[in-house]
Amino acid sequence: MGILKEIGYANVKEMWYAVGGGSVLEGRLELLFDDRGACHMVNIATLNGQVHLYVVHKVDEAEVVNLLEYHPVVEEGDV
Repeated sequence: MGILKEIGYANVKEMWYAVGGGSVLEGRLELLFDDRGACHMVNIATLNGQVHLYVVHKVDEAEVVNLLEYHPVVEEGDV
């Protein structure tokens, strides 16, 4: 979990990984909650060359930046 914090996922709620192929995720996601799931995920990556990990996390509040000045650029001929 430390690596997730390093890349910006501070409030991780759940992690899921995809099993099987295809573009529809319904029925193909497994909850990652223990070492057994981590080993399963490694096996999928070894067999397929990749594994898809989905991180459910809390999104921080957006920082509002007030626009102080606005000077539109008027190009020649747009008068």
